[in-house]
Amino acid sequence: MSIQKNDFHLDIGKIEKAINKKTKAVLINSPNNPTGVVYNEEELKELASVLRKKRENGQRIFLIADEAYKKLIYNGTVLPDVFNIYEDTIVVTCHSKDLGLAGERIGYIAASPAIQNINPLMDAMIFSNRILGFINAPALMQRIVGKFQNTSIDIMEYQVRRDAIYDILVESGFEVINPGCLLYLSEITHA
Repeated sequence: MSIQKNDFHLDIGKIEKAINKKTKAVLINSPNNPTGVVYNEEELKELASVLRKKRENGQRIFLIADEAYKKLIYNGTVLPDVFNIYEDTIVVTCHSKDLGLAGERIGYIAASPAIQNINPLMDAMIFSNRILGFINAPALMQRIVGKFQNTSIDIMEYQVRRDAIYDILVESGFEVINPGCLLYLSEITHA
């Protein structure tokens, strides 16, 4: 079931219908790969409202935000801070994209300080990281990761390429979404 609208933004109604008693988490990818769409604050607040309703009925659902492309956003597009939108949020990111280190497995997981009874969750994440040691970055990279949190490649080269490809496709008659980030372009299909 597609949980996105034709413009690749979240279809909150479909997400709400897809949640069942077994749902423990909702995973979002914004900026989105492969569409380049950045979910706006309004739609994320609507999603948070759905998840809070479920919590009021005794079902705790975490929001896991994959933000691997958060530093590759164009034209002043703003990525909303999901920690300020929904309490039970976990953010996952990596630096292989924003530092141009294709294939390098280094990043972080951050859990919202607003999460109640966080210790079992943190213990599970630490345990998982330890047993999956093959995906951990070399010790040297782990030691310097904190020093490049405000660093990124120059995204203007990516934006110039995105703009050129977008213009060519539009001039050729395609109806495409002009992505807020990345280099991917997605054609709009009509049912």
